[in-house]
Amino acid sequence: MRPIARTARVLLVEDDPAVGGAVKALLEATGFEADLAPTGRRGLALVDETAYDLAVLDIVLPDISGIDVLRDMRRFHRLPVLLLTARSSSRDKVDGLDAGADDYLVKPFDPAELVARLRALLRRSGKLDTEPRQIGAFRLDPSTRALSCGEASVVLTQREVDLLETLASVPGKVWTRSQLLSAVWGYDTDVDDRTVDSTVKRLRKKVECLAQEAGADAAGGGDGAGTAPAVRTLYGVGYRLEGVRW
Repeated sequence: MRPIARTARVLLVEDDPAVGGAVKALLEATGFEADLAPTGRRGLALVDETAYDLAVLDIVLPDISGIDVLRDMRRFHRLPVLLLTARSSSRDKVDGLDAGADDYLVKPFDPAELVARLRALLRRSGKLDTEPRQIGAFRLDPSTRALSCGEASVVLTQREVDLLETLASVPGKVWTRSQLLSAVWGYDTDVDDRTVDSTVKRLRKKVECLAQEAGADAAGGGDGAGTAPAVRTLYGVGYRLEGVRW
């Protein structure tokens, strides 16, 4: 899993030592700095002491609920917050949204999806690094939305940039439509699977046209470092970006 280019600091409020330790290790392995708080009150104390870029909150905590922690945070802090919980009912999601949550992920979760959602929150808050990066043989400049290879280039929409970065964040991973909806559009979006399909179709066309214009080798040849990426459809499952490794 590719580390983020800019180090972002995350507050993780989780009372289960096994889950908390695993998530903290995951975040640090992917380039975040992470502080773990085992109780809601400890989390509130830390957020008052430290400038965090993000917070990940469990709903069920031993002292006060994660919803109450979130409401208290929202009185003084505007950092993006993702609720990480075993509760999956619609009522819980509505309560979290009403309290000011920016995203919601149910345990057990896909580690790559958690990282992708945190990246998406950073993008929306303007805190994600915008330095150009290599994606296979292509170079993506998020600040200008330009995707280039040699002298050839195409301009992506912001949603296409977000989609490409999500697909490229874990080489070889198959992303379901629901995962892409959550990571790219946000969990409270009113778009559906057809929006994902149409955005993937537009991105794929631009990627293929750029590869053809630049004369880059198609994905599947070599080790992936210098080949043109390709968006593949796995029918009935989702999408995968090929031709990329980190």
